[in-house]
Amino acid sequence: MKANKLIFLPFIALSLVSCGGGNEPVSTTTSETPSTTSSESKDIQEVIKTIAEVNRMDHGVPVELKARVIAINKTMAIIYDGTGSLNVYAGFNHTFKVGDKHLFEGNTVLYNGSHQLDKENMKVSSLIEDVPAYDYTPAEITSLDDYDGKVGKMVTIKGEICYASTSGDATYYNGEYLPGDTELALSITAYEDDYLSEFNNTDKNNKVALDVTGILVGIKYSSATFGGTSYANIILTEKAVDTSLEVKELAVSDSMAEFYTMDNVFANDNNLVVAAKFTNNAELNLLKSKYTYKIFDPKKVEINTNEKFPINGEYSLVVTYKGVNKETTLNVDVAGIKTVVKTPQQLHDLNNWGTGNTSNKTGIMDEFVSLKAVGSGTGKYSEPNNTWSIVQKTAAADKVDNGYLEIKINDDLQSSYNLYRIKITYSPNEGDTVGHFEGLDSDVLKVVNASSIQLTVKGETDEITNAVVRIRSILVQYKAL
Repeated sequence: MKANKLIFLPFIALSLVSCGGGNEPVSTTTSETPSTTSSESKDIQEVIKTIAEVNRMDHGVPVELKARVIAINKTMAIIYDGTGSLNVYAGFNHTFKVGDKHLFEGNTVLYNGSHQLDKENMKVSSLIEDVPAYDYTPAEITSLDDYDGKVGKMVTIKGEICYASTSGDATYYNGEYLPGDTELALSITAYEDDYLSEFNNTDKNNKVALDVTGILVGIKYSSATFGGTSYANIILTEKAVDTSLEVKELAVSDSMAEFYTMDNVFANDNNLVVAAKFTNNAELNLLKSKYTYKIFDPKKVEINTNEKFPINGEYSLVVTYKGVNKETTLNVDVAGIKTVVKTPQQLHDLNNWGTGNTSNKTGIMDEFVSLKAVGSGTGKYSEPNNTWSIVQKTAAADKVDNGYLEIKINDDLQSSYNLYRIKITYSPNEGDTVGHFEGLDSDVLKVVNASSIQLTVKGETDEITNAVVRIRSILVQYKAL
């Protein structure tokens, strides 16, 4: 990602703050005072009457523009006069409607390289005479690399990976980088709430591939607040829809696949992860609402997935998305074995573990199984990586030679239940001193048959004392004695 130095255009920031659209803005204010004079405009006597002329000037240009509204969001309008397009910040509760024709009078101001009409002195009156129509035929693009930030480019982007995020009472709508894009992501707004309905139930961990169509209205350049990301801003002119891209292939996994029993109800207990690879090479873990599945018993008879597995044995799971099928195998054991699987994010939510909270940590997986991490710095949950770190190096106050993770049946239940098997998925982040749990490799099923197990963190060699294990999933099975 290239690092630009400018900040988000203030007029767009204002609109996105107010309407609850686009990526979360830096602020509703800017340290840069909008300039209303320029060396080029000082000697101008005549009033500028086309947007094309406006865009050739610096700023502070007196204008009389006969233009029509071609797009709006909750606080902004885009106008067009046949020669070009211009942003008009209109404020909350504006009455602009797409297709309306107006005479716009006032001065232009320049915000970080883009003209807009100065709202402080803008005068708007209805216009009866004709104004050239805007051509809403979109250009389908697969990259924003060549976008120069000029207002009014009509585009369709297929297979854009999108999600909604919240900050306070506001919701922001985001698109990630297009495949192969090296510069810009999307910040998305709309006037009609229905245009954004496909974003429902999405967030940064649960995304959706959409086709978005609208008018590009400028660039918000990278800053520390945006994590070094630059965004092209787009106002949708129609509803975002589930992508029309074809699917190359599906990948299906389920961390429960080996561990179902006749006590399980698949619809409630599955840990399905379905990923699609599209024809533009975009890849995405699908929302559960986007795919369907069927399960067939060992005799190839379809079962009701809202009821318990009828018999033990090997089942077939068939997942379907956009006409593409993927089959995988489920193993169903006899009744009486309980299985619980948790990711670090789920453990964080269940146990109210604050992000960045270090030091020794305890928690539960369910009402039967508890966890304890021991060792200085141990037990840190990383929200961005969805990992839980267990460190090797300890302090004297910890009174242990190595950091460790303990999994056990709760004390008051140990006379009735035992741990049966465990499986922990762990892998390092870039830059880690790689560690492992002594006696338990990642993703390997281990038989326990005891009330508890302690897993010690070790380095790759005896000389290493500062290794770390980053847990990504914990599976525990237990059963009655």
